[in-house]
Amino acid sequence: EEAVGSACTVDDASNSSPLSDGDSSEDRTRELEEANKRIREQSAAQLKHFAMMSHEIRTPLNCIIGLSSLLVETDLDESQQESLRMIVKSGDLLLSVVNDVLDYSRLESGNLDIHLEPTDVEAVTKLVLHTMAAKAKDRRIKITKNVDFALPSRVRTDGSRIQQILYNLLGNAVKFSEEGSNIDFSAQMIHAVPKKEWGEPEEANKIRFIIKDYGKGIPPDQLEKVFLPFNQGSEGFIAGGTGLG
Repeated sequence: EEAVGSACTVDDASNSSPLSDGDSSEDRTRELEEANKRIREQSAAQLKHFAMMSHEIRTPLNCIIGLSSLLVETDLDESQQESLRMIVKSGDLLLSVVNDVLDYSRLESGNLDIHLEPTDVEAVTKLVLHTMAAKAKDRRIKITKNVDFALPSRVRTDGSRIQQILYNLLGNAVKFSEEGSNIDFSAQMIHAVPKKEWGEPEEANKIRFIIKDYGKGIPPDQLEKVFLPFNQGSEGFIAGGTGLG
């Protein structure tokens, strides 16, 4: 009985003291902040480790792909050429995964560099289309292009990033399209609307890239997952890749 009475006395004292509640809330807040800080530090360390591993893998991988591509052009029998083509395709797939991991780690750490310089956008689009044409041809997919004649000869942008984005989008379009289907690619010039008062544009002119495929699409309930890392937003369908591109 004395123990129960003593416990009740302590409870009453704590409930009647506002300072005790405040101290308890501050302690909980401080503990949560420290826990979040530890999680961020651990996450940053893991991303740095993945980035370092990916970078070390990419160098010899590029060598393997390059030498294999050269060997394909030599005097080999059909079986040997097919084996080398499989090596090149597998190497390209692995390289794309490595690049995705590297870019994701840079984005998460805020260290993704953008290099702005005069860029021939039309030349970039031609290179991407030429690169993807072989993959599309293997699946009898036709890429129809429509490039605006009004595109300027030079645009101040990061050409390598534009190329990477277009390559990822076209690659996904080819991956998720059915054999024998079509893909529409267009680059349009969007002119800025001038202000009525001064006749000057409110913002710079833009170039709009549109890539349209006719694949199965993404269910409405999966749309929110598209931009989540390591998620392709399409349950029950395996298309390869990491879900980072």
